[in-house]
Amino acid sequence: MTVPPGRSAIGSSRDAEEHVEACLGALREHAEAGPERLSGLAPALAGLDPEVVGGLPSLGRLQLHLAAHGMWDELSQVLRFAASDIADRGVVRRGLLRRRWCLDYPLLGDDRIPADLFDARNDFELRACVDDVRRRDGRLIVAGHAYITHLDSRRSRIEVWLQRGDGRIELPILRVSRPDVTADSRQSAVSHDDSGFLAEIESPVPAGGRTGRWTLRARVTARGVTRAGRMTGARRAGERTFEADGFTVALTRDRGLALHRTDPADHAGDADASRGDRVTGVQWTDAHELVLTGTGDGDAHGEGNVITLVRGHERHTWPVHREGGRWTAIIGKTTRGLPACDGFAPGLPLRSGVWRVLTGGEPVRLDHALVADLPEPHLTAVHEISLRTNRSAELRLAVRPGLGPHERGPYATRRRREAARRRTTRLVDAALFDSYGGGQYSCNPRAISEELARRRPDMELIWVTRDGQFTVPAGVRTVLYGSREHEEALHTCRFIVANRRTQPGWYVKRPGQLFVQTWHGTPLKRLGRDLAGMRYAQRVREEDLGRYVATWDVMLAPNPFSTPILRRAFGYTGEMLESGYPRNDLLLRPECRRQARERLGVPEDRRVILYAPTWRDDEMGGAAKVSHADKEPRAAGPPGFDLGDVVGPLTGGLGATDMLLVRAHYLVADRVTLPADALDVSRFPDMADLLAAADVLVTDYSSAMFDFACTGRPMAFLTPDLERYRDEVRGFYFDFEAEAPGPMVRTADDLLQILKYDDFTSYKAKYQEFSEKFCPWDDGHASARVVARMLS
Repeated sequence: MTVPPGRSAIGSSRDAEEHVEACLGALREHAEAGPERLSGLAPALAGLDPEVVGGLPSLGRLQLHLAAHGMWDELSQVLRFAASDIADRGVVRRGLLRRRWCLDYPLLGDDRIPADLFDARNDFELRACVDDVRRRDGRLIVAGHAYITHLDSRRSRIEVWLQRGDGRIELPILRVSRPDVTADSRQSAVSHDDSGFLAEIESPVPAGGRTGRWTLRARVTARGVTRAGRMTGARRAGERTFEADGFTVALTRDRGLALHRTDPADHAGDADASRGDRVTGVQWTDAHELVLTGTGDGDAHGEGNVITLVRGHERHTWPVHREGGRWTAIIGKTTRGLPACDGFAPGLPLRSGVWRVLTGGEPVRLDHALVADLPEPHLTAVHEISLRTNRSAELRLAVRPGLGPHERGPYATRRRREAARRRTTRLVDAALFDSYGGGQYSCNPRAISEELARRRPDMELIWVTRDGQFTVPAGVRTVLYGSREHEEALHTCRFIVANRRTQPGWYVKRPGQLFVQTWHGTPLKRLGRDLAGMRYAQRVREEDLGRYVATWDVMLAPNPFSTPILRRAFGYTGEMLESGYPRNDLLLRPECRRQARERLGVPEDRRVILYAPTWRDDEMGGAAKVSHADKEPRAAGPPGFDLGDVVGPLTGGLGATDMLLVRAHYLVADRVTLPADALDVSRFPDMADLLAAADVLVTDYSSAMFDFACTGRPMAFLTPDLERYRDEVRGFYFDFEAEAPGPMVRTADDLLQILKYDDFTSYKAKYQEFSEKFCPWDDGHASARVVARMLS
């Protein structure tokens, strides 16, 4: 454990705050460490500055006190609480003679712990944001919200004013309901629905003086507590600058809303900003297409002839129609950038995220009038799409799932969980399917869904979609993850089939429901509880794991090897259906292989090589810890490993009859850029179809090897980080080097030699042993066995 130095080592008071924060960071980093390891912090804790510690929030003061007094069990309890349940706890009144607000944290009321450690004074913070400002009818309309953390906003008082030095302009406000503020507050203890307001600024600032900046400030009083300060800009508001009656209006995240008097001479250099295409009109069609009209000559014979949306490494283009200095573009559904012959991902909406809008490689900007009065967000069946801009008026499209404020956030989760326990709605003869948290129409749930459709065409089949990124067969209905429709389906469907631990936190299993947990791979890598001690592994909290597992009625086992591992790793004691994996049924059907190759546009005389590496926990930056992660994980691979560095030598060295398909893991697919010679099939709906089409599989530690083994076709393994992955990142359940059913290499060049010259016959015996161990139930009828159990 790295221990921060004591105060004597750091010397100056300037470093006192950093020293305290370093100690808190060390405690958080080693939340699961035993007393022996945590006790190594004692020298550093002895040198903490009391004044700095006294200014910390209650949680920090409590943690440092427990560590300094060697109360390691209590500290572990508080650290677990901080990592899991803190969002559900608020403040309570304590004291007989001197009533005060205290945080309702573990150990409150324990006689061994000083009561002052729970005092909430340092925890009450002002949250005051400008959500929107627009110019209408000669006035500025400001929408915002303001509240004090931990205190309910009902009966709170909000004051808003413009300030410049000692000058102050009070603004009358109209209080408005803002349930979205509660939804976005990341806590479930109190409501901030009443924190919203609207303000009108008739004349932004007094007439005198050419210079000077006025900023918007707020004061909130709630339950006897008052906090005041400058309002910031809400994250979702973007950043904007426009002119209004001789003043510049600027909304930025850090400074909030600022107004200052302008002079025409100040904008003499703005001509450069007016270059390129500028949007003058915005309209949505009934088909949810965005029609942009604008001015600008662009490059009518080059990239300026298309409009491009860019998010990370993903790009989509639509034509631009130009005539006489004016242009029109219609942004509609996408094809995920795949070749027209693919046919496997047409007509999908933009995925969630913020998209840059370009023509000719240059940003498309909004006209000044649109910047001053942005269109309202547009709702589709799946998404909410907002137009954003920045200080340079560059257009962005912000796309997020179209969930209402009562459908998202911890506060809604808590209320829905409580309501679910009181529901008495009857179950209906329907089945709800969830593959990878609503990310795909794929895997074992897909195979079971299609078999159930054949066996029971009268049964309603419903699929959960997170982002609208897949299509379903005719007659199958989709519901948006987390929506009211999803909630209703979870509460009323007789059957629920999922392949991950992705049920919402508000789900309460109903009596009479049958929950089938299929999981999604034979485990080479450690899972669940077996990850203890693996430094980099992304783990699920024991409480969450227990909640998930308690809902499962039947769990599928792909082979005898997996049964005891799955039981132990998940603490599962229920029925284990030793059926084999339904998703592998199609690998044994020749017609499925032909269909998959046709969809990929692969001629029969081409050898298809599928490269499908797994993801690395140590490269995820925490993104895999939660299912709704906002962070984007880095590309799969060990430090310094880049998927393109592997694919490049392969595309340049393989023969003319070879076709390379590359499938990045779905957790990192957004971050991968591949050479043009390789066909990126990371967005192909189902990995099973790719395995069916492949003649050779190249992977590393992916469970795809166990599925592919039932085909008898060759495999090779590119494992440049074998020791690190095995010993530090995930750990293995068996000796992979000894049992691998194909050659293992460390470099792309060695892999290329294997693919060009090795006939794989030397691995025939090991392949046979591998197949007998891991594929004994793969006979093409696993789906039928699972459906028979469901309907029994």
